[in-house]
Amino acid sequence: MQDFPRIPLAVLSTPIQKLENISRLLNTNVYIKRDDLTGIGLGGNKVRKLEFLLADAKRKGAEVVFTTGGAQSNHAMLTAACAKKLGMEPILILKKRGVTERKGNQLLEYLMDTDVRFMDTDSYDDIYAEMDRVGKASGKTYYNIPCGGSNAGVELVSVLHRGESEASDHA
Repeated sequence: MQDFPRIPLAVLSTPIQKLENISRLLNTNVYIKRDDLTGIGLGGNKVRKLEFLLADAKRKGAEVVFTTGGAQSNHAMLTAACAKKLGMEPILILKKRGVTERKGNQLLEYLMDTDVRFMDTDSYDDIYAEMDRVGKASGKTYYNIPCGGSNAGVELVSVLHRGESEASDHA
């Protein structure tokens, strides 16, 4: 199979740990994959997707990376951390819902000097349109990552289905 462009960002492989007490209570073995130990931000499985998404962004010459989510989105915070690590400018356009004060991920984004903007909308279509408006106005090459990085799996499946060697520009 054709290799997909990837930039290693995570400390891998992360361990699998048996949860002894829960296993004993449930009388079955229960394990957890410790992706909190990936080494970026507070970790999480989102870093695995970002290795492919940001490699694609770099390949396309992006200087600016946009993403979205809720006010305390782990995906958005990790996108900002990974983009900064790669010398790209993250701009987060988040839904103005939930905790918007400088706590949790908002505090981390502030400490990373991330451009965070809030939109008072329930429509991701509105947010994606705003990403394009801001991106075009910047005059820089930009790359949009949907909420949660959800284009990665869709794009991979469509590429494999079509038998292409490289992902297209649209998921």
